[in-house]
Amino acid sequence: MDDVFAQVVDEARRRQRGADVDLAPAVDHLTTTLPAVVADWDLTIDGWFGHSILPTLSVRLSDGTPGVLKMRLPGELDREARVMAAGPAAYATVLAYDGQRGVLVTERASASACSPRTRT
Repeated sequence: MDDVFAQVVDEARRRQRGADVDLAPAVDHLTTTLPAVVADWDLTIDGWFGHSILPTLSVRLSDGTPGVLKMRLPGELDREARVMAAGPAAYATVLAYDGQRGVLVTERASASACSPRTRT
């Protein structure tokens, strides 16, 4: 698992260098918080999810459920988590959330759920 953490941190630092905003606090937070979150929630990291410059990872829960882990500074995901958990119209189910650590895990949407819809 140490290799996976090292790869995630290396990628975060690479993306940090190419960003036009200061991501140092977010990358430092990722480095110190991610190992505990993965252990506490029994997650498996599959890799980076999408092209976000902020830490967004493809993960699997212990039962194999695919998810997306977003990590920001504490408090930065509070609004997003509340909106996503608001009800059946939410586009992704919140699987886990810890506002004090700034971590949100949602279900991973299928490709068809992300495809544009055609009006008839």
